[in-house]
Amino acid sequence: MLIAKILIILLYLSGIILIIPGLSGLWVIVGTNLAVKLILPDIFPWWYVITGIILAMLSEILDWVFGIAGAKKAKASKYSIVLSLLFSIILAVLFTSIIPVIGSLIGVFVGSFIGCFFGELVFYRKTLKHAGKAGFGSMLGRIFSVFAKLGFGLIIISFGLYQVFFAK
Repeated sequence: MLIAKILIILLYLSGIILIIPGLSGLWVIVGTNLAVKLILPDIFPWWYVITGIILAMLSEILDWVFGIAGAKKAKASKYSIVLSLLFSIILAVLFTSIIPVIGSLIGVFVGSFIGCFFGELVFYRKTLKHAGKAGFGSMLGRIFSVFAKLGFGLIIISFGLYQVFFAK
């Protein structure tokens, strides 16, 4: 049982780490809960597993809404929004190797700005002011998105750890 508890903690941590650059970390957390329910059925109640899945789906919807809304509010183009996502993933990986722990978070935000800014400036020939505004809007949307996913992830993990370590 100790090995199972350690594995659950490691999978939860990997889920949180994956959320930061915008990857599917919340689904790793939810998948962990489902696997635990199937392998060790007495640890988690079904309502908890299903609630986690619903929260993860809601989080995915909010991820798109926040990301696109932030960029759209600043009048960014579709191509710039795609570049924003691409740059946020690339810089999250790069910054993680340079600045451990918080590097990926910084990389996501900076990459989101640079990708959108670059897209507007180079591909759409917008002014520096417009490109900067679009980049800032994209970055703000990404900030809200990441923190919403982290919030959902921490809620799911908190209950999961309680069930694993304290519930009977």
